[in-house]
Amino acid sequence: MKENEREKDPQDQEGESHITNQKEPVISKLTVVVLMILCSASVATSLLALLMLNHFIGATRLAIIRARDDGSLVRDIIKQADLRLSSSDYETAHLMILNSLKIFPDNAKLLNEYDQILSAVISNVDNPQAVFGILNDGETLIIKFMSEAEPSHFLSLNRILKLIRDKRSKYLENMVKYIRKLEEEGNTDRVNLLIKNFLHVFSSSRELTDNIVDLLLKRLERLSALENPSLNLAYVTLEMAVSLEERFALNAVDSTSIKDRIDRINELISDIERKELNKEVDSLCSELEREQLQPYPDMDEAELSAKVQNLLAKAQRLINNPLLENSDRERIYEGMYNVQKAMQKTLEEKSLRNLKDYNRWALEILKVYSQDWNVSQIQQYAKELGQIDTRYLFPEVNVYYNWVLSKIVEKLKKENDLKVFVDTMFNQGKRSP
Repeated sequence: MKENEREKDPQDQEGESHITNQKEPVISKLTVVVLMILCSASVATSLLALLMLNHFIGATRLAIIRARDDGSLVRDIIKQADLRLSSSDYETAHLMILNSLKIFPDNAKLLNEYDQILSAVISNVDNPQAVFGILNDGETLIIKFMSEAEPSHFLSLNRILKLIRDKRSKYLENMVKYIRKLEEEGNTDRVNLLIKNFLHVFSSSRELTDNIVDLLLKRLERLSALENPSLNLAYVTLEMAVSLEERFALNAVDSTSIKDRIDRINELISDIERKELNKEVDSLCSELEREQLQPYPDMDEAELSAKVQNLLAKAQRLINNPLLENSDRERIYEGMYNVQKAMQKTLEEKSLRNLKDYNRWALEILKVYSQDWNVSQIQQYAKELGQIDTRYLFPEVNVYYNWVLSKIVEKLKKENDLKVFVDTMFNQGKRSP
């Protein structure tokens, strides 16, 4: 029989318990028959028999449990749990031992095994979600066991509950150390993820809240000392610190010390913002200085205008920043004025060049005219002459234009020829510079 018990899987324990429960009623019925025969003399003796029966059942159950405890069942359970543990199946090993402790809450070997399992579980700082899941399940089950257990087992189960909570506290200490290590290594993304996911856990303890807020404060102190700090990381850090303080304040009587550190964090954020702002101002002013020296001969007016508008938008955003110093605001105004002036000069020079080219083109057309042309040639010439827009002609070119036109009018003596010439000129598209 003992050999068969060794071969049983610990998970069959509940089955054994069920079998035992089936055997006990058989003993109880036999005892009732014997006692009722012996005690049928009076009601008083019957009540005494029931008390004896209850004591006998309790003694029988205790004898069965002790028999199991003294046997190999506990050793087999521990052996199976160790196998699960060696394959990193923490959940199964944990539940096997915990359910065994429900039956044997005073068993030192099981308690020691449970301690070792919890120690292995909380060593996994990389997966807090799994660790908290196991610890929470353990706490929930033990509280349930305590509500169902006999009073004599309450202290033993309470000791197990305390063990779980002590392991949780130890894990949180290890987790804070792990987060500090990640922070020192520069793995801020991982740190941020852990803090955000477990804000509710850290904010449940003043010590944990203090540790995390201190870590975030030191991060901002390091950032503010950098030449080019990350403003985005600073904002994320501030957000986590404020969320942690708000959650802690919900359950805390006094959170003044934490609020003081939040105020210091806000000061550091302002310093970083000013540093970032100064960097943007210097960058814009350097860009404005470069633009003043660029002639941009190949850019048309639309492209130059778009460039000016882009610079104006950058300047306006910085000028509207309340943290901007007046001296920096004046630098930006002066830089924008000089750029607009330089670009206006560029546009005027470009316009003048275009105008010269236009008049040169018009002059070449005017020079083509010959007084020896006949009416047919003049009518054909009207197509070229009609493209000239006199609004863009220089005075000297305009004089030449009028002279050619007067000679043509003299040549076209017939009214109909003049009408055809004028209509042809009128129907031509005017060319602009």
